[in-house]
Amino acid sequence: MSELAAQLQALGIRIEPTDAVFRTGSDMHDYAQGFQSCIPQEVHFMNAELRNCHIMGVGVFPCLFSGSGHVYEFVRTLRKCIYGKVKHAVQLRLHPNGNGTFVRTNVEVAIKVMSKAIIQQGNLQENPLVELATQQYLSTPGHPHVLTLIECLHDPEFIYAVLPFCRGGELFSLVETGGAMDEGECRRWFTQVLRGVAYLQSRYICHRDMSLENVLLDGNTSKMK
Repeated sequence: MSELAAQLQALGIRIEPTDAVFRTGSDMHDYAQGFQSCIPQEVHFMNAELRNCHIMGVGVFPCLFSGSGHVYEFVRTLRKCIYGKVKHAVQLRLHPNGNGTFVRTNVEVAIKVMSKAIIQQGNLQENPLVELATQQYLSTPGHPHVLTLIECLHDPEFIYAVLPFCRGGELFSLVETGGAMDEGECRRWFTQVLRGVAYLQSRYICHRDMSLENVLLDGNTSKMK
């Protein structure tokens, strides 16, 4: 049990950290049937719960409590998806005053909030569970130019995929606002893309949707994922 999880439990806040396993082909829908066996077929989830919590100097807001002991405050919606939303969130920590008040940290994340009901319909062009299983598989050991899946959570209604927040946004936006790049800059970006793709191929994964929109930049726009 993490130190934060122990502190939460002392305050009467306990989320059972049961590690659930969803089969990408059977637990949600059969879209994954026919995929080659090298594609990961399982996603491991920790339990989660939405609770109101008091944030020092801010007020009371709904936050996501993870069975791992992490607590996230939703800040804003980044975009909507066919299966839900992608939200910008901040990780919280307990204030040392011991009264159950939280304070914000400098750790920012992006959380994909996916509706189980929509996934269960089975008529999506993309299967988010296959994507999650693949990200989970690629996150060990991981690669600096491949987006890591921090943790995967679920409650009765939603699946939550916690990812690093890339403040630089999409490479598409950089090209759209900045225009054409010189050869040296293009080489720098393309080298990082190739390194990321090489890691995927070393793990027998093919991306099949490389685009400017699917390349994200970190805060100082010098590194991509």
